[in-house]
Amino acid sequence: MNASRHHRHLCGHSGEATLRHGGSATWRGVSLIEAVLAVAIVAIMMVAALDVVGSSAKTRAIQTEQSRATALAKQLLSEIMQYRYADAGSSPVFGPESGEVRANFDDVDDFHNWTESPPQTGAGTALAGFTGWKRSVKVEYADPTTPSSNASSDQGLKRITVTVTTPTGKATMLVGLRSRNGGYEKSVQTATTYTSWASLSVQAGTNSNTGTVSSTNLVNQAP
Repeated sequence: MNASRHHRHLCGHSGEATLRHGGSATWRGVSLIEAVLAVAIVAIMMVAALDVVGSSAKTRAIQTEQSRATALAKQLLSEIMQYRYADAGSSPVFGPESGEVRANFDDVDDFHNWTESPPQTGAGTALAGFTGWKRSVKVEYADPTTPSSNASSDQGLKRITVTVTTPTGKATMLVGLRSRNGGYEKSVQTATTYTSWASLSVQAGTNSNTGTVSSTNLVNQAP
């Protein structure tokens, strides 16, 4: 009776081990080149992931900045739109009359070439969280047939452009049209008090950079 012959042979060479027992099976270790390639692949994936995260954060910051700029522009434009088309005096001038300041402006073109930094309320109080921001206004006669075009003289329509510039230098523009025949041009019949414009400033928590402003022109007409 012949006994089966078993042979076990173990050898090591260049990080490889082979075990044979009644057949053969091979276990191959990780070479230095494979390890380097694995590290490189992981590094590339990490860089790509970080790039996506960075781009997302940058996009959110830009969107937040644009949203705040638009809110600032709307707030000032709605404030301007409540005023009369032209000064009620006997000899009105285009732009603020002598000695007029924002607190006593009474017609829309008083804001022509108006600029402020940082943005302020109508009473002159700086808006929290907008240090380094700037607002400016330009008022022009507009052609009623083509409102985007300038008119050489008063044809009953004025174009108001509010520009908000962020601390990084990005500008947001908002344009409004004010007609001579608007509801605010009606004369008040009796001495009375009425609301023509409302503004709101909101801040979340103690961080002033989370604040925003909003305002609106009310649709009711002067009684």
